[in-house]
Parts: sequence; structure tokens; C-alpha cells
Amino acid sequence: MNNIKKYKINISVSIIIAIVIAVLFNVFVTVLAKKVPLSIDMTANKMFEISEKTREYLKNYDTPVDIYVLAGSSDRDERINAVLQKYAEANSKIKITNINTAENPTFGKKYANDGVRLTSNSVIVDSGKRYKLLSLSELYGINAQTGKYTSLNAENKITSALKYVSSDKQLKAYIVTGHSELEISGAASKLRDENYEVSQINTLTEEIPSDASLIMVVRPLSDFSNDEISKLDSYLLSGGNAQFYFDVDSKELTNLYGYLKSAWGMSVRDNMVVETDTSHSVVIGGNGECK
Repeated sequence: MNNIKKYKINISVSIIIAIVIAVLFNVFVTVLAKKVPLSIDMTANKMFEISEKTREYLKNYDTPVDIYVLAGSSDRDERINAVLQKYAEANSKIKITNINTAENPTFGKKYANDGVRLTSNSVIVDSGKRYKLLSLSELYGINAQTGKYTSLNAENKITSALKYVSSDKQLKAYIVTGHSELEISGAASKLRDENYEVSQINTLTEEIPSDASLIMVVRPLSDFSNDEISKLDSYLLSGGNAQFYFDVDSKELTNLYGYLKSAWGMSVRDNMVVETDTSHSVVIGGNGECK
């Protein structure tokens, strides 16, 4: 009987000790989490991690930056928050702050310029001299047909924003028009992601701006005039950068092709490359727009 009583006492004592250990462990983890953010990415593709390339960039990033998330802690997007915390952990100059706009409705007033609306979970990257505003939809990949989020695009956007707010130079890209060129809204969007200010220029009637970091000529269907060739030549000889894209419809461009060959040794041949894998193909819309 005494052995049974002792056994019961030992079990009770063991249970009490286990409960005490569990409580102490929870307290320890809670305190530690407040001092050192603890998170483990369990997703198969590590979608909440940042790449080694970004980590290398952050090692030398020396611009103090505030990143404001326009959401209270209870309604913030946890996926975006998880990625942002990786930036703060990688560089002490990056500070993340959640702004509850219901409690602080005037906070984003200076950022809402030119009719821009601040929406829930918008992210503002601010260095004090420049800022970049990112909406939640920009931080995700979106299916154009369903309107649903399909992927997380936060790392590209945040890193690009950090580069923008820490730079004193504004890159400017000009897309040449006037020759029935292909519309390239997708490429223009990518250029903006790389912090280019994108504009169009009709070289038939306009000079190439001296501040152009890049000009793009995309599938012209009519030839450049002698005056345009002269403008192009002056721009390139002064150190300008240009990209030319041609396809099978870019024919009889005698002046342009002749200039590229004589001045720069670039020959354009009427050949065709066929891509049979549709996942590597560009879809051309009914209006000729490249998507």
C-alpha cells in the first residue's frame, strides 16, 4: 500500500515539475522573442526568406531607412511582415514600424501626393530625402484573369525601393515612338521596378534629352530619317546607351540598319528563331501589345 502511495506521490511531483518547466520555458521564449525576433521559414520554397544576393547587398547598405507598414499588428499581412523582418535582421539601419491608420489617420498625408491613395498594408520606404510607396498588390504576383495573388514579389520590390531611396541619381529611360513601334507596357513596368523614370520620345519631332540614361527602339516598322540618324549618332557618341529590338516585320529599314552597321558594326539579318515551349514565349495581345 505504501508503495502505491509513494508511486502516486512521485507521479504527482513529476507532473508538477513538468508543468513548472513548461511555464518557465514559455516565459523564456516570450522574453527572448521580444529581444531577438525568432522565426523559422517552414515553406517548401523558403518564400519568406531573402536571397543571398540581397543579403550581400544589405551587408554594405549604409542609409538609415524607415519602412512603414500601414496596418495595425492585428490586421497586417503576415507574409509581407515576415519578409520585412528579414531585412531588419540583416541590417540594423533598417527599421520596421507598423502604423495603425485608424489611430493615426494623418500619418500618410505627405505620401499621398498626385492623387495617390494609401491603402491597407501599403509599405512606405523612407530615407528622409526620398521615399517609395508600394501597395499590397505590387508586393504580390497577381493572376490577370482571376485577380488573385499567385506569388510573393516582396523581395524584388523592397530591394529596389531601398536602392531608390538611397540614390541621388534619377535614371531616365525613353521609349522611341513615331515608327509604329511595339507597345511594351510590361518592359516599362520592369524598368520602373529598377528605378527608371520612363517616358516616350518621338525622334521625328523631338531631340533626345541629354539626361537620357537609356533609349529603347522596339520593333520599328518604318525607317528613321537622316535627321533622326543624326540625333541618334550624337546621343550615342556622347556616351548614351541604346537598345534595339527587331522582328520579322522590321523590314526595309535602310537608314537605320545602314547606320548600325557602318557606325557600330552591327548587322541585322532576316532570320527567325522559333520557341516551341510556350512557358518561354511572349504573348502578343490583339492590339499588338507585348505582355
